[in-house]
Amino acid sequence: MAHDDHNEDNRIVAVQLLSYFCVQFQKQIVDSFVLNEFLCLGDDPKMKVRKETIHYLPSIMKVMDMNSTINRLIPYYLEKCNDPVWIVRKACIDILH
Repeated sequence: MAHDDHNEDNRIVAVQLLSYFCVQFQKQIVDSFVLNEFLCLGDDPKMKVRKETIHYLPSIMKVMDMNSTINRLIPYYLEKCNDPVWIVRKACIDILH
């Protein structure tokens, strides 16, 4: 679903499923597979998919170790704070709490 180029709804559901099930996986699997898929979806050309990744970023951060959070998720978050689409930047603000 994460690689369905023709259906953005499938990619959105993939983001939701990855973030929902990441608590069930070992940290090594989350770090090597889930995080890579999540970040790939975060660079999707469709605004709705990028917004969804930001929305579920706190769920992924809860599972990640500190090094991965600092080295991979924080730079990703800061990059999305400068996204050209206002909705994505607003999603970055909404998750700060």
